[in-house]
Order: sequence, then structure tokens, then C-alpha cells
Amino acid sequence: MLLGMAEYYSVPITPQLLIMSILVVGFLSMAAPPIPGGAISVFTVLFVQFGVPGETIALAATVNAVLDFFLTAANLACLQVKVALEMHDVGMLDEKKLKKSI
Repeated sequence: MLLGMAEYYSVPITPQLLIMSILVVGFLSMAAPPIPGGAISVFTVLFVQFGVPGETIALAATVNAVLDFFLTAANLACLQVKVALEMHDVGMLDEKKLKKSI
């Protein structure tokens, strides 16, 4: 989203911007709160850091609000599968009960 907004507002995209944006996004993704809408703080810091105008934060928040529903659902579905696979690996999964309940 940063690159699209930077291009729209004629902010120069240099190789240094690309490398720094990857590093900053990596660190900010670890610091973002794990709640729906928590990425808005990441957008704010990222856009200000790279000189993209503040109006873009509203657009980024809107797009994030719509996509966040789907991303949260996919994340929770994958989490359940991961838990079942881990239980199977350590021998705690009762497959007979699982198949019977389905």
C-alpha cells in the first residue's frame, strides 16, 4: 500500500526506500497490536516516515477495515488447523472422537 500511495502522490521511489520500507514494515509488524484495526498505527508511522501525505491514512484505514475481516477469519482457521496438527505430532489427538463428531 505504501508504494501505491507513494506513486500516486509523486513521492520518489528509490532502492533505498524499498529496502528501508521492508525493514520498517518488518519491525512495525512485530510491534503492531494483535487486534482488528491494529495495523492503522503501522500505516501512520510508515506513511509519515517516508513522506507520503497524511490523507492517505484514511484510505489505508478504510481498505484495511474491509480486508481485516477476511484476514482475521483466515488466520483463525489456520490457527485451528495448526493446533490439530501439533496435537497429532505430540500424540494428544484422539482421531476416533474427532471422526465420530464429524
